[in-house]
Amino acid sequence: MADLVFDSGRVVNDLLVNFQRVKNSGVMGIDKRIRFLVESGFKRTNFTYFGAYLLLKADKPRNVADRARDIYMALRKQHPFLTGAEDVTSAVLMAQLETSLSVEQLTEINEYYFTEFNRAGFRRNDSLQFLAATSTLIYMERDANYVKKVVHLAEELERADVKIRPIHYVTLGILAYVRESTDLDAVFFDLLEAMREDSGLRWNREFYTAMALSLYTEDQARNMTKEQVESLMVSVHVLIAIERAAAASAAAASSGGGS
Repeated sequence: MADLVFDSGRVVNDLLVNFQRVKNSGVMGIDKRIRFLVESGFKRTNFTYFGAYLLLKADKPRNVADRARDIYMALRKQHPFLTGAEDVTSAVLMAQLETSLSVEQLTEINEYYFTEFNRAGFRRNDSLQFLAATSTLIYMERDANYVKKVVHLAEELERADVKIRPIHYVTLGILAYVRESTDLDAVFFDLLEAMREDSGLRWNREFYTAMALSLYTEDQARNMTKEQVESLMVSVHVLIAIERAAAASAAAASSGGGS
């Protein structure tokens, strides 16, 4: 665990610049994958680069891009005001699932998770949409017991005075999958305290909690391959990037208003 805490000082920057480096490098056919997504109908945004990164290992990236667009449009039909450019990542991940499920069947499963988590108290927002998509990726079917595990984890954290916010939703979903028990151990709380004491993170409780959950989840994912963990954690990285961009925008607006 010491190594995990030691690396936490670098992980903030790693999460936010890794994809920018890939974008700038032009290696491994990233530009071609971006073109496939744009030709399939996605708008060219910063999130298109995340989607293109996920296409790098696809055997038939153009076909995956086309299916991802169909999935994206189905998601947008369900939630027109929530589905935005950032959802290209979820669509690309779902499009690469090895399944005979149709686009309609996948998005129906996605809607089941969205509805059930919302009923349990999770807010209707982009983060809930990411959680629903992540749940669909993991199970590819409706699983009521999994929903209960996620809710129990959230309640466990709340009882420990760890406030759950939308940025934490996806990581909770992945943690509920990789960890059999819903009782968090001392390892997590030690990590949370280490992140809290980090002078670079102390200013933002939501963010250092998100980082602690992310690191703990990756450490707990012993039953998954490195590739599976990386794919699932992309959603977490995107959410953290979104939250930081939103915070920076709000700070800039506040500063401008006060001048």
